[in-house]
Amino acid sequence: KALWPQLIAGPIVRLHEMREQILSPRSLDYQDVAEGCQRILFGFFKKVALADNLAPSVEMVFFSSSPANAMDAITATLGFGMQIYFDFSAYSDIAIGSARLFGFRLPENFNWPYLSGSPREFWNRWHMTLSSWIRDYLFTPMVLASRRRPALAPFWLLIAMSLCGLWHGAAWTFVLWGVWHGILLVLNSTVLKNAFPPANETQKATISIIRRAAGLIATFFLVQVGWLLFRARSLAQSLSMLHAILVFRGRLRPSILRENDVLLVAVVFMGLMLAQFIQSLKWPRMVLPQWSLPILRPALYALLIVTIIIADRESQAFVYFQF
Repeated sequence: KALWPQLIAGPIVRLHEMREQILSPRSLDYQDVAEGCQRILFGFFKKVALADNLAPSVEMVFFSSSPANAMDAITATLGFGMQIYFDFSAYSDIAIGSARLFGFRLPENFNWPYLSGSPREFWNRWHMTLSSWIRDYLFTPMVLASRRRPALAPFWLLIAMSLCGLWHGAAWTFVLWGVWHGILLVLNSTVLKNAFPPANETQKATISIIRRAAGLIATFFLVQVGWLLFRARSLAQSLSMLHAILVFRGRLRPSILRENDVLLVAVVFMGLMLAQFIQSLKWPRMVLPQWSLPILRPALYALLIVTIIIADRESQAFVYFQF
């Protein structure tokens, strides 16, 4: 038998997580249907309204034969960082929601990864089922095999992340993306161990807001550099675009994109930052009166459905299905 909501792109499900659910009798109640449909709706909104509408601006730069100015490179890189997040988390939402309608509970795959204050925290929030799989089946066995040489642990971490990059595709850009994140994780656990704020919730309260903000900004920037490597068609293109950003070629004038494309990416980016800020403060539950939620929630769902219908364009395959 096959459970169609769970496909090869994830969430990656292990036997011990599903055995009990498969063997035990399942019942479907209102809560399952409501939460399942909610996750599917959120997934379609991320995919249709956000990811698919960012895709043309991203592809315009990465498939162009003309050299990109700094504004083109920044917009395309930032746009792809949001596109792959919205696209892949949308797929995960739809998979989790669909499975919930059958009485199954799949593991979560994303937890607001761009709220990460360090590279290590990012991989605890991004594609979490893959992160745990790499840890348990690649990194940990290599460390145990060389347990008499604990100094080799950073080297095995670098190898594990390099294999993670190679798993996404047989191209140097994917391998270097994995190497890049491997280097960040090694630095995060060694020489820069105290530079990034800890992800532990009990420790967060003791660190300064400024340090946390600096960690968020630094991590976000470093992750975007990785996405440039991941999306580029070749190593030469990634280096060319990175050079354009570093020398700020063309200043604020794009050479490939139109101003509307830059504006779209900027608006979506500001919306994502606002959503993350609200999420981090748990603002809706703290500020909104309890009686307003039964009114606002249906209105939000209706707005999302209307937005999906209006924003719908030619269907595009999920980005992660290409890897």
